[in-house]
Amino acid sequence: MPNYYNQWLCSSKNLFFWQDKTMPSEYLDNALADPKTQKALVTHKWSRLFHLYLENRIVDEYALLIDVKLREAFKLLTLDEFKSPCGFECKDKSSEAQQYYFKTRNYLEYFIKQDIKQHDNPDAQLNAFRRWVSISEQLLNRHCYEGFLLIIVNLQLIEKKHLVEGLPLSHQKLYKQLCELSDGRKNHSALRNYMNTNKSKQDFFPLLLWHHATGTLNESQNKLHNGVEELTERKDNINKKIAHLKKCHSKHRLHKAKKERSVINKELRAYSLAEKENNYQRKKILREIKAAQKQPLPRIDEAQQRTYEELIERYRKETSELSRRNIPSEPSSSRTIEPSKLYSNKLLPSFWSRKGLSQDKYWEKTLRSDTLVTFE
Repeated sequence: MPNYYNQWLCSSKNLFFWQDKTMPSEYLDNALADPKTQKALVTHKWSRLFHLYLENRIVDEYALLIDVKLREAFKLLTLDEFKSPCGFECKDKSSEAQQYYFKTRNYLEYFIKQDIKQHDNPDAQLNAFRRWVSISEQLLNRHCYEGFLLIIVNLQLIEKKHLVEGLPLSHQKLYKQLCELSDGRKNHSALRNYMNTNKSKQDFFPLLLWHHATGTLNESQNKLHNGVEELTERKDNINKKIAHLKKCHSKHRLHKAKKERSVINKELRAYSLAEKENNYQRKKILREIKAAQKQPLPRIDEAQQRTYEELIERYRKETSELSRRNIPSEPSSSRTIEPSKLYSNKLLPSFWSRKGLSQDKYWEKTLRSDTLVTFE
């Protein structure tokens, strides 16, 4: 007789949900809220393996969906919008393409938060949070740094002590590492070093870093330009002074003026080198952007596209309702979430079933995306 998990999979409501339904993560998270499902996963190896396959599949599909949608929005942007990036920093000055980019980010940020916070059940919420940690790692491995940063920053915005401490130890360590990598202090130096060390044709750097860099270079260029104009004016005045002193035969004052002009010429050469370096860095950034935009888009299937369309519909409906009621647009649960023992107790097989592995080693082996079982 099939166990409870198999019966759940074969019910008309859930049949092939991972292939045909939108938002497949909701099916798994809601199922895990049922103690009968948890018991079936602990006691039946095949159910456990298939469940891990489904978890892995959803991680891959959501990572791909976010990668594709961000790259689609990115490809619509022009190099001119990065040369003068005020539209990224001031939405009143945003172009149509930049506005589309902001909307795409808003939809995906809502997706991440709503997928986790919609659950009142602590087990379902913890599983969703754990999955998004894996998705952020997946995007990091795909060199979609824009997507990685989008997820990990939003996870930090909604994290709670019970969510982080409820993760398996391997995922607690992973989450901490990803948070450290996304640290915005020192101009995102940790992430910059990582990206420079792991160069790839698939690199999709965070747009935040690109437009901040060009904005900083523009400010620097303006300062250099003003400095050159000031020095040039001073040099013109010195040249007039030198011409006058030559007529006056004042050797001491003439020597002093020529020395001052020599200092100005040296400063002008330094400014010229700085301008050249500035232009080189700008061209380098624009080449990176152009190369990333030329990369072919991965393809998503029909179910993934419908998932994206549904999340847009949910986002618009919820923001409209919250706006009508004058409530900040932020998905939230209706009651306080209690700590979950999903991984420390409820889904943990017996010592013998996990072949003598410790709790931490078992979860590290089974839940990390590079070790999950596949059924393809």
